[in-house]
Amino acid sequence: MFEEATVSEPPTYDPMLPDDALGDFRPALPSEIALLPLAGLLAYPTMVTPLAVSHPSSVQLVDEALAAGELVACSTLRTPSRPQQIQAAALFPMGTLAVVHRLLRLPDGTLRVAIEGIDRIQIEEITQHTPYLRARFQIVPEQLGDAQASAALVAEVRMLAQRMLAQLAAPSDDLPAQLASEHDALRLAYLVASHMLFRSPTDERESILSAPTAQAKLQLLRDILSREVGRFAQRAHALSAQPAEPPLADGEQLLARVRASAMSAEAKAAASRALGQIRQGAADPRAAAAYVEGLLALPWGQRAGPPADLGQLRQALDAAAYGLDEAKALLVDHLALRRGESLPETVPCLVGPPGVGRSHLARALAAALGRPLARVSLAAARSPADLLGGPAGPGLIMAALARAGASDAVLLLEDVDALAPAARAEAAQALLAALDAPRSLRDGYYGVAWDLAPALVVASAQVWEHVPPAVAARLEPVALAGYALGEKLAIARRHLLPAQLQAHGLHPDQLRVTDGALRVAVAEYTREPGLRGLDRALGTICRKLAAEVAEGRALAMRLVDEDAARAYLGRQRHAPDELAAPPRPGTVPALLLTPEGGDMLLVEATAMPGGLGFMLTGHAGDAVYEVAQAALSWVRAEAAALGLDAGFFAAHDIHIHIPSGALASDTPALGLAVAAALASLARGRPPQARLALAGALTVGGRLLPAPGLRERLLAAQRAGAASVVLPAATAAELAALPAELRGSIRLVAAQRADVALAAALA
Repeated sequence: MFEEATVSEPPTYDPMLPDDALGDFRPALPSEIALLPLAGLLAYPTMVTPLAVSHPSSVQLVDEALAAGELVACSTLRTPSRPQQIQAAALFPMGTLAVVHRLLRLPDGTLRVAIEGIDRIQIEEITQHTPYLRARFQIVPEQLGDAQASAALVAEVRMLAQRMLAQLAAPSDDLPAQLASEHDALRLAYLVASHMLFRSPTDERESILSAPTAQAKLQLLRDILSREVGRFAQRAHALSAQPAEPPLADGEQLLARVRASAMSAEAKAAASRALGQIRQGAADPRAAAAYVEGLLALPWGQRAGPPADLGQLRQALDAAAYGLDEAKALLVDHLALRRGESLPETVPCLVGPPGVGRSHLARALAAALGRPLARVSLAAARSPADLLGGPAGPGLIMAALARAGASDAVLLLEDVDALAPAARAEAAQALLAALDAPRSLRDGYYGVAWDLAPALVVASAQVWEHVPPAVAARLEPVALAGYALGEKLAIARRHLLPAQLQAHGLHPDQLRVTDGALRVAVAEYTREPGLRGLDRALGTICRKLAAEVAEGRALAMRLVDEDAARAYLGRQRHAPDELAAPPRPGTVPALLLTPEGGDMLLVEATAMPGGLGFMLTGHAGDAVYEVAQAALSWVRAEAAALGLDAGFFAAHDIHIHIPSGALASDTPALGLAVAAALASLARGRPPQARLALAGALTVGGRLLPAPGLRERLLAAQRAGAASVVLPAATAAELAALPAELRGSIRLVAAQRADVALAAALA
């Protein structure tokens, strides 16, 4: 039998939604739409309904709708049916056009989603059954009916609903306030139907959706609520005269499991209250049972293993993750601090561009500790409820810990810099509960305190400057800048290539890749600080070799050298040596920090007869304009000392082009490169070949530090630079750089811009 979606908690409703929001939302709709059939459940317009989706065809439907941001149609089945047998007649005539919101995938493959009703629709014809249902439909506009009669019905239905709530345990703590504040007839009807008719037959609940006007809906609700209030009064009278009914067998079993569990006293009390509501008929049995099962599934007191030996931990990290020595040392130091009586004040945050090993290092840390890894993607958090739970279900953090099955899991809070802009401040505030000592979390769905202290909390971010300030104050950044060429070759040999061989069913004796081939893959097919592109390139080589083996065309052992690598990988994607062309006057390579790590950008300057001023294009924000103006002012003021024609700038208009891509915080580091481009242009002499610059410039000619030396030098190495001119203060970072990186590039350190330009334009 087909039982598609079940409600796990009464729907929620946003009373702050403007009255005309529904009427204004009329997107261009296709003639056909994906259809999600519901069994025993109705979705109403203007309401958010949580669903548990388990049927494979509907799981695929939801995945594709979420990925494409498409609307779906929701319609309730008259009787349970298999998807292949569903026709329009098997569905109630009215359905709801809806938006699919956040997604949580449970270990058994079930999806927990929330659908927000947009419009009432009528299903006309089922047009597709595989891989999931699609149907033709039409919008059925809502009508108010008699305004005066509707206003009177609003007051009457609200009074009956409040009387019923006085006798029932409210499904939502916010429901009384929502009832009191809602004055729109249509939305009040759907609010009451969603929250208070869970004991009514499906066809009766569907009649509310099908009723032609808001007035008719309220009349039906008045009759239903009057009946239910009367029944409840009769039941209360009967219970007062008779002994209490024996509890349900399932309830007894759940209660026994609760009492035998290791959950806290507060959690046991909450579970007992939920089971008591089932016995009293005061709550949806499915929702209450799901709540108790969720509490039981949490890892109360379950720990994966004893405290780690720090010496063995460092050895395990070294074996699992090549390089990243500074990051591994900081993680070990953080674990050493946790052995004291109190938690460290900050949480380590792995910061770096994609592919540099943030997730890999967290997995290696969890494996070395013998603990599971609980991953929470904060990019999926659209509201505080997504993080800390709400009526629709548990939050991302508690769901991750439940999947991990251990209270001392390594909790990885990924992408703390990617919180949704619409709810950034609120979500960041909610996140502080997981970061501030004593790290006691209260999930909005479970409503009980959870001790996060046993968990090892680690965060990750791509761009540190994008982390909300309140969150950044609780984090200690651990920089993962990227890998030098030698490190990439070693990682490819030790980790990437063996993994790709195994994934493609190849034996190590069947393939030998030379160092030259690996250099070709790095220089000509990837241009990144991390390893993702290199891993994909090795996967392409292994995939094509596996095809040769399957077709009987492969030799006993395939040698992949530079030429073979190019043949396997196809068209070259990057020039292997960006600085091979002769330099030109007015064009200077600048080393900058971007969201993807370090990069080399060309700063270009040209001159035209005129003398009216200068023009800036490309990355032309106010901060860049100020940097360019300061550089131009200094070069003009020091023209004689720099050996430039003092009349050049008076007789020419200057055009400076700076490509976009640099982080806003790194804009000042363009100053030295802009000054060098202007001096080179005025002198008519190109800069040295294979040279790049980085450094902030003051109007007085001093050079200020340019942080991120490793990222900049890695970018210079990838571009083929032989020399880098940088501020003397930045050279203090040299000691932390790999010997390979220090030895491959000649570094020229200068305290003043005139010294730097003398070296750059010599």
